[in-house]
Amino acid sequence: MIFHRNAKLAVALTLGLLIASQSFTSAATRRVRAGGGGGGGGGMQLMTPNPTNPLEHNNRGVELGSKNLWDGAVHEHEEALRGDPYNQTFRQNLSAAYQRYGQSLLAAHKFSEAAQKFRTSIYVDPENRSSDEFLSSAIKGTGKNPDDANVRAHLADDFDVNGDYVQAIAEYRHYVRMKDSGAAWYALGRVLVKQGSAVPAKLVEGYIAMRTAVTKAWEPGEKNEQSKCHAALGDILKEMAFAARDDGRTQTALKRMLNAGVEYRRAVTLNPLNSDAIRGLIEVSRESVQVNPSFDNHLMLGGAYQLVPDFEHAKREYIECFKIGKQNPALAQARRSFHLAVVSSTQASPTMVAESMQKIEDQLRTNPGDAELLYIYGRGKETLGDFPGAIAAYQRAMTINPNVHPQMQPRLQALLGGGGGKAGVAAGALPGTGGKPGTPGAAGGPAGAAGTPGAAGTPAAPVVPPKPTVDYSGGESKLASGDADGAIKFFEAIIDKTPTDGHAWLLLGKSQEKKGDLEGASVSYRQANYSKEPGAQAALDAVNASRMQPAMKEYEKQLAAKNYVGAASALRDAVDVAPNNADLHRKLSDVLKQSGDTKEAERETHKAETIEKGGK
Repeated sequence: MIFHRNAKLAVALTLGLLIASQSFTSAATRRVRAGGGGGGGGGMQLMTPNPTNPLEHNNRGVELGSKNLWDGAVHEHEEALRGDPYNQTFRQNLSAAYQRYGQSLLAAHKFSEAAQKFRTSIYVDPENRSSDEFLSSAIKGTGKNPDDANVRAHLADDFDVNGDYVQAIAEYRHYVRMKDSGAAWYALGRVLVKQGSAVPAKLVEGYIAMRTAVTKAWEPGEKNEQSKCHAALGDILKEMAFAARDDGRTQTALKRMLNAGVEYRRAVTLNPLNSDAIRGLIEVSRESVQVNPSFDNHLMLGGAYQLVPDFEHAKREYIECFKIGKQNPALAQARRSFHLAVVSSTQASPTMVAESMQKIEDQLRTNPGDAELLYIYGRGKETLGDFPGAIAAYQRAMTINPNVHPQMQPRLQALLGGGGGKAGVAAGALPGTGGKPGTPGAAGGPAGAAGTPGAAGTPAAPVVPPKPTVDYSGGESKLASGDADGAIKFFEAIIDKTPTDGHAWLLLGKSQEKKGDLEGASVSYRQANYSKEPGAQAALDAVNASRMQPAMKEYEKQLAAKNYVGAASALRDAVDVAPNNADLHRKLSDVLKQSGDTKEAERETHKAETIEKGGK
């Protein structure tokens, strides 16, 4: 018995039923009384045997359908497909049974009930277009316009909200044919994934629908939904990755985690506030690091933490990247992104901001013409309230590359009072400008010194940092008793309120040095020195000398062994600690000459001369 209109499908069904009939044992002569209920037809005599396997359930369903016993026919076809879920003939017969059931209800003007059967027919076999045509007729019978895309979308949404995913899927399938858009395909994919918790095959269909969605057009106002679509793809890939991991398929798991990370990052790019995507990215990144602690995986995890923002954890991951591949250009770009995020954030601690500013200043002293670094430096100055310093940095960057960052020109105009003209601000000297505001040249002194306002609309220069009356005794007592952690918290609390308190920075540095955090102490001493705190420069020099000792010992060891490559690597580690130490650059130049790298040696000599001319 054939229900589909499609001729080829009809032939396939006919052949399927003919094959089925061959398995009967004297079916023509044996008559079996069907069971009671909707499927049996009461005392009606049936030709098919009581079903014991999927094929017999299918044949019983065909026979019941031929007698218009649709409840029973549907039940038997469902049993057949449940027993052999990959049998396309069984699937098509079940879809056809629902269609004929719907037709009988449609003829009786039971439009809502008929529509439900047609939708189920489409759910079972999405290619059953004749059921889709009958569905439109049933919807029209309820008084709605089936040719209005909004009507179909609202029907689908209502079914989705009510948890009737079978009906929702059928309506969304029609909707995507009416409106072939990213949002429409995502809606279909989303409800297929929901149904996938009960029917795993629908999860695959949902993934395919969402992959289709991201290739389609999206309206400008749909970025949030587009972001959710990418995040949902990431969730599916993440679960597939974890399944592969649990099965011991490590390489497959890593590949899927990487792909999940790509989808999560795309989601966050579209909507930086998509917290689900950020959490998903952190989860797959952590797992990737556990499975394979590679440079790329640590870098991915650092970027994920940066989005939270969890700058402390991000910093640790970038440190791991440095240990694995410090010359990797991806790390340099990631660090710039990190420093920009820190100096732009309202959630970063003053210590973290100061540390990032120090790193950018050090780089600017050797690369004063880097527009991106200047922009990051300007953002930090703006965050710290040094508006003339921010203006000077932005203006210098504008002369080099006015398009280095999309926010630079608007921020500069806002600082200039919206006039857009050049400010006559004698702002603090930029790092690497030889003490001349906004002028490239030799390495200069401390950045951000107060300047004099010029053109109208320019913010006034900040006043000289005050020396507030603060009781430091509580922190000093903790430091004297060896409670370095307590002292750090005490002095950080003061700095949170007054970031310009040089004495608090000095004491914070001493507390960090006591704890063994020499890098943190270096940052704090540098900040104290900016505030012209007595003793800060000496403390900074001493702690940097301590930080350099391991690298210098390694340098001497490698030099004695005439391993010039190893000696150069150790010196570079020392330069990372003290980039303004001219003697280190000269030593590095000598080693590079010994190894035959004359071009790089010349660069190091030039850096040493530049530092010496600037008095640093």
